[in-house]
Amino acid sequence: MSREEGTDGSKEGIDLAAALRFVVLLGFVSMFADATYESSRSITGPYLATLGAGAAIVGIVAGLSELADYGLRFLSGYLTDRTRKYWLIAFIGFGLNMAAVPLLAQAVRWELAAALILAERTGKRLAENNLSVCGYFSAVFSSQHLSLSGQYFGAGLCGHIV
Repeated sequence: MSREEGTDGSKEGIDLAAALRFVVLLGFVSMFADATYESSRSITGPYLATLGAGAAIVGIVAGLSELADYGLRFLSGYLTDRTRKYWLIAFIGFGLNMAAVPLLAQAVRWELAAALILAERTGKRLAENNLSVCGYFSAVFSSQHLSLSGQYFGAGLCGHIV
């Protein structure tokens, strides 16, 4: 499964095995990122309370983090469409997400923990939107002979189930 010939007999330059490996790798990255932030997500309320935050603060932080998540869907899409820097923004998002969750364990004040929770949601949204676009492009550009878009969907679905 190396380079495929086009309909006119010319070599297209698409390495289908490499494209398949790329799509599967994106699925695994998405799965591990989901496991990281979803596992931290379930304990944010009790953790903030342990650090001295009241019920109102816990509710405000939860609401602001959801607002950041949903609000950034539009803004990150607009930003990446304008800049076409899909990979850069995805890696910034993954870096922010993967740095914020472990740093939450080191937080000694609820204010710092709240900022890290917002950073985690921001990173999640930046990474998720751009990962979807990168996987889609990989699947579309190589799906002339393989249905990689379905395989990418399956890999992403496994990440959300786990």
